[in-house]
Amino acid sequence: MQTNNKGNSISRNVVNIKKSRSTIPKKAMKEHVRILTDSAIVINRIAQILDENKIPSLIKDNFESARLAGFGSSPNEVQLYVYESDVDKAKKIIKPILESNQQ
Repeated sequence: MQTNNKGNSISRNVVNIKKSRSTIPKKAMKEHVRILTDSAIVINRIAQILDENKIPSLIKDNFESARLAGFGSSPNEVQLYVYESDVDKAKKIIKPILESNQQ
């Protein structure tokens, strides 16, 4: 543990990287494919559901990046990517969710 200039202890934050439990060969997992563009709320919800189903995903939030840089962008341009090998499985999982959101 480290201490700050006031003598209080400070613990270092450790980032845990989740390893995929998938047995897919690394060669098949090279490419990410965009499967959805929507609001941050919808994308984060679906990413959580995919994670629960052992499907790793990647979120690209251009709105937040632009906001932090001082530029403007549309808030409904958050993109969700999955590995090429997981596209079919991911689409089967998210299809009912998107249909229920449109009702």
